[in-house]
Amino acid sequence: MRRLYVLTFFLLTGIGSLILKAEIKLPQFFSDHMVLQRDMPIPIWGKALVNVDVQIQLGNQVVQTTADSLGNWKVSLAPMPLGGPYQLRFSADATQLQLDDVWLGDVYLCAGQSNMEWPVKDALNGEEEVKAASFPRIRLFEVQKAIARQPMEDTGPSKWTICDANTIKDFSAVAYFFGRELIQSVDVPIGLIHASWGGAKIKPWISPFSLASLAKFQQALAETSGLPFEKMTQKETAAFQKWVSEMDSLDVGLAQAWNTEMHDWSNWKKVDLPLKVERMKFRKKDGVFWFKKTVTLSEKDIAAPVLLNLGRIDDQDETYINGHVVGASRRRGVKRSYKIDPSLLQQGENTITVRVKDIGGAGGILGPAQDMQLRTQQKYYSITKGWSVALGTPKLRFKPYKIVAGYYVSGFYNAMIHPILPYAMKGILWYQGEADTGKPQEYNDLLKTLIEDWRRGYASDQKPWFFLVQLPNYGPVKPAGVPSAWAQIREAQTQALSLPRTALATTIDLGDAETIHPLNKQAVGKRLAVLALKNIYGKDLPARHPRFKTMEIIGEQVKVQFEDNSGLLIRDEGKEITGFLIAGANQKWYAAKAYLQDDNVVMVSSAEVAKPVAVRYAWADNPGALNLLSSKTGWPIMPFRTDDWPFKE
Repeated sequence: MRRLYVLTFFLLTGIGSLILKAEIKLPQFFSDHMVLQRDMPIPIWGKALVNVDVQIQLGNQVVQTTADSLGNWKVSLAPMPLGGPYQLRFSADATQLQLDDVWLGDVYLCAGQSNMEWPVKDALNGEEEVKAASFPRIRLFEVQKAIARQPMEDTGPSKWTICDANTIKDFSAVAYFFGRELIQSVDVPIGLIHASWGGAKIKPWISPFSLASLAKFQQALAETSGLPFEKMTQKETAAFQKWVSEMDSLDVGLAQAWNTEMHDWSNWKKVDLPLKVERMKFRKKDGVFWFKKTVTLSEKDIAAPVLLNLGRIDDQDETYINGHVVGASRRRGVKRSYKIDPSLLQQGENTITVRVKDIGGAGGILGPAQDMQLRTQQKYYSITKGWSVALGTPKLRFKPYKIVAGYYVSGFYNAMIHPILPYAMKGILWYQGEADTGKPQEYNDLLKTLIEDWRRGYASDQKPWFFLVQLPNYGPVKPAGVPSAWAQIREAQTQALSLPRTALATTIDLGDAETIHPLNKQAVGKRLAVLALKNIYGKDLPARHPRFKTMEIIGEQVKVQFEDNSGLLIRDEGKEITGFLIAGANQKWYAAKAYLQDDNVVMVSSAEVAKPVAVRYAWADNPGALNLLSSKTGWPIMPFRTDDWPFKE
């Protein structure tokens, strides 16, 4: 960006003074390399001195306006077609400002909580994905995390960047994989605006105006609107960072060199892995945990480099063989694989030591079991059994209250969304809901309110498409009929499709039972992109998850009809269809037998239910492996229920 200020000198009583006549100020997201939305009116706004005339030029368009009594100004340029690069020029009085490398393309806002926030570098095959990320026509804008009591005029410091290996590594993986799929299918510059906050509930993302219209949230809005968010954030973030730094200074394991094979660890707790530390019955669930195990290797085993695979570890690790560091990573939830030089190994017993730093949430060596191996040229050794574990930080304070901004209604909207909503955009990606499983009954109204809230101000034919990610499968598989808050959130996400210009990517097959952050973000981004290519770009693609249409009770069976042209198939033909539940009037659920009658009909029954009344499908936090798919997309069926029985509050 070149800011060219024309300055005027005045001589007053023999003293020279330098006076800037009229500086132009733009919001953060007006910068070099930006993408403006094509084929729609283009709003441009900013600040200047009071009552100063401001001129804006983009291509052959030149418009002029006057800053108001507060110095604010705004114009709307006429729609322009795909193109670039342009220069966006501004002038006010003697001030000139120019933005370079500006493109007309398609802009998408990508928002939500941690699964939208999850960076490319930590996604499946993250290192390879980062290295291959050379897409100069994808432009990235990261909205800085912030909360505010009142709607703000601008975001925190940031700027548009060009997508490459350096800029993409910490950017949203779902957003990037979505943009990558688009740009490989349509020759259009893609602008991705990312605004997420891990652990965030939905209420902070909704404007005070819209929340005030919902009676049940008026009290919460009143209680939090006066909180000093900025000071709270600074104070609590500092306390949390201090607590994390204390882990090393208070780690007895470091002080006593537990990494050495000579240390006596015979009295440590005995465990088999993978296993979360939260299930090991330590008094502290966060801190530093030391894991040790011996493996016996032959002379042939140690004749060549050995590969130590530990699976996923949360959050950070330092790994040793016979007291020597062989690897370390600060990347949570990413599979560890460390190459060991033969010079560090010995014939006979070798000691593996893993120091794990858990700063919150599920922690430890999480596997899965098949990924925990010591691989030599001779054989594979499973290393899941016979570990010993000890807490290295028994004197570490319990984790301080880290600001849970997700509880502060409208806080994110005010600071992170309100400043950018005047920006014209083609669509919005929303991946959130995990944090609201504590009160799933509210989510239906809140999600619809958020969608309408963020679209306010757009003409009906220009409202951004909303592409929703439905919550994936997560947690242990439980018996039929166990209440599921995750299923209720998924239902609310499906019901949001009643609003115009909405689409939903079901991910009930893409989750991970052991972690709330499944790593396969590529598949999520691709499904969202296919929905966009179909609905926005008019591509002739199958782009629907099969959806429930009607049910009919026929004796002891229920005939479940799916939408026309769903085209169902069973993965591994010949196996029974999984995922269906059935209940009678007593509302007691049983796992059901189901078979495919034709392309769009499934017959459901159970020997336990002579007079069926209702059916549910994939109605669980984790319904287990599902094998009923669309024959056209290979995507799973949307979870559903046919009953309207109330849930317990």
